[in-house]
Amino acid sequence: MAPLLSLAPECWSHTLDAYIATMEASVSVTQIDLDDDVLTAAMRLMGTTTKKDTVNNALREYVARTERLQAAERLAARGTAGEFDAAAAAHTAARLARRGQAENR
Repeated sequence: MAPLLSLAPECWSHTLDAYIATMEASVSVTQIDLDDDVLTAAMRLMGTTTKKDTVNNALREYVARTERLQAAERLAARGTAGEFDAAAAAHTAARLARRGQAENR
């Protein structure tokens, strides 16, 4: 983003509003009580040095893990529904054909 003072004055308000909206969307200040023993263990395991980094890292890891589990569940449901049966049969047929070609040489 361009520095505010390098823009024409009529752009200041919109640029400032966009900057504030970006900051509000990406960071929130929250006061929470944390278990000090668990926090210390998490900091040691993650290699973080601040409470903020530890909590943000834990939240990111939780979201990523949950999204991976949800993707795995969707994939399993597709498998249960038989979506991959045709692809598996085609793969097996191609493998057998390659094996047959190799035996005919």
